[in-house]
Amino acid sequence: KMAAEGCRLHFDAAHAKVEQLEEFNMDVLAQKMKQSAPYLWETLGTVLSICAAGMKGTAEVEDMVGEGDKDEYWDVLNGCDMRKGQPTQALKKVVIISILVQNTNQWANYLQSMLGIFLQSAHNPQKVVETLAHMGLSISMASINSTIVSLSRESHCAIKALRHMLLAAYAYDNFDVDLKTSDQQVEKSLDTLKHLTSSLLFPLQHRMTLDDLWCSHMLWEQSIYKIHEREPAAQRHGKTYRDLLKLHLERPGGISC
Repeated sequence: KMAAEGCRLHFDAAHAKVEQLEEFNMDVLAQKMKQSAPYLWETLGTVLSICAAGMKGTAEVEDMVGEGDKDEYWDVLNGCDMRKGQPTQALKKVVIISILVQNTNQWANYLQSMLGIFLQSAHNPQKVVETLAHMGLSISMASINSTIVSLSRESHCAIKALRHMLLAAYAYDNFDVDLKTSDQQVEKSLDTLKHLTSSLLFPLQHRMTLDDLWCSHMLWEQSIYKIHEREPAAQRHGKTYRDLLKLHLERPGGISC
């Protein structure tokens, strides 16, 4: 039943949405599994509780089992507080059920997909991701890459839509990156310092509307850059791209100065 598409445990990596990542919640997932398979949920809880209680007094329990006193054995287990560690127990049950569900239907990989995206964002090695994928705890690297491509495509469309709303601010930043290599060679001695520029586009908050930005037109009219645009190119202060053409003039003989 939980492996069916209607249970909303499916995750399509090629059509991943940002809303799926934002809506992910372990408590909600645990509640959904508990409602879909209550008997399995209670069975796993009993097994995990017995294991936890047995670890609490292993020597004492083993002595009781060896003597054949089953009643006293169960009295010891019932005396333990099974409510301790409930959040951890619920997490274990969600993981176990997710592995069983994915084993039934490979498309029912909601938890595995979320864990795979987290591993990718944390820059875990590919071998770690593939190992967890073989264990049924994550999706493969190919599926993770498909998810990243889908999320990037959606973000690109969202940025384009935000730009057309005219209610966004732009920020630019220049930064340097030194791409050092482990083995320096003379024939490969290139400049490792790269000069890059990053840009950021973010929406204006606090219920900003276009009417609130009426003052921006007045500021632009009084800006020095707007005044320079009105003047002819010859009267503008500073240099233009035409001045670059005069730096190296070619002579008729083909020799430039």
